[in-house]
Amino acid sequence: MTVPASGAARRSWDRAVALLDRLVPAVRAVYGAVVVFTALVGVSGLVMALALLAVDPPGTWWTWLSWFGLAALLAAPAAVLAVFSRMLREVLGLPAKLRALPEVGPAHAAELARLAGEAASRPPGTRLRSLPADTWRAARLVVRAHDDVPYVGVLLSIVRLPFLVLVAVATVAGLGQLVFAPLTVAAALAGRVL
Repeated sequence: MTVPASGAARRSWDRAVALLDRLVPAVRAVYGAVVVFTALVGVSGLVMALALLAVDPPGTWWTWLSWFGLAALLAAPAAVLAVFSRMLREVLGLPAKLRALPEVGPAHAAELARLAGEAASRPPGTRLRSLPADTWRAARLVVRAHDDVPYVGVLLSIVRLPFLVLVAVATVAGLGQLVFAPLTVAAALAGRVL
């Protein structure tokens, strides 16, 4: 059983999907740049941490703890940018999922209604015994529907101001790491030579 959509609602839906389709090339370009930048920032943080380790190897547990803290601090910008790139990748798949939703949604609703009908039609004494099986079947339906229903929360997370500020701070910190990584390696090599 499908629920017919009104013409105006369907046109609005199609316009929203078309708008997302027009944004996909720009998001794809940003996604590619973010992936490359994330890799560069991650490598530069690793290089800086290893260079500092080579210059002054930790001797006590306190210096090891300090080094791991510094390594985590250097890895933080790459981690934030990796989360941002993952969210961008989810946004790239959103138009296709939204386009398929009017056909997929009613099928999942019909299957859920069938499961509920079967559970309700059981005699009262057997309902409790069939609860684990009914729960298992409903959980399997939810898992199958997860890939079909778009995760709009990803899109909402990207446009939240605190997350965008965090990405901007990670970008600035990543740029700083890219600048200071060669200097750190040069200082480590100069310290080894002298």
